[in-house]
Amino acid sequence: MYEGLLSILRDRDTGTAEFRRASDGLAGLLCADALAGLRETGAGGLMLVPVLRAGLALLPSFVGALPDAPVAFVGVARDERTARPDLYYTRFPAVMPSRALIIDPMLATAGTACLVAELLMREGYSADAIHFAGVLAAREGLDRLARVIPRDNITLAAVDPSLDARKFIVPGIGDYGDRYFGT
Repeated sequence: MYEGLLSILRDRDTGTAEFRRASDGLAGLLCADALAGLRETGAGGLMLVPVLRAGLALLPSFVGALPDAPVAFVGVARDERTARPDLYYTRFPAVMPSRALIIDPMLATAGTACLVAELLMREGYSADAIHFAGVLAAREGLDRLARVIPRDNITLAAVDPSLDARKFIVPGIGDYGDRYFGT
């Protein structure tokens, strides 16, 4: 179901407009899969938590499906030298629902996703109440995040086998935010 759109995203020659169209289409499919899994886990409100900036590429599909859901924002920059996440911004709604869905296209080392999940736990969420939706993961990142939140709470379009020496997903897509936003 995701393969055709993923092949467009993976193509180095895909331009910004085509990348956006493919990303938007894939985000709709990903949203449907993630929300189907959430409905199976029971009732309760849901807060969307896109990771700035790349998570913003997927957010419209989720807001379209859940127009009343509050949106929290978490800004995390990856140190390209160490591959470690650096938290630089948070903004949560005054009333936080019982469950949270982290939205981030890429899950490489899972440093960012784990940092956001741990931040949500400090805000009172249990690991079972935290979900993740993303386009692509490296096996290593998926395994690491699954030690923090339940594996069944993680929705992905694809899992690639490994990370390279710089901790980028192989074969990967490239920098999702740069490609989506044309920067």
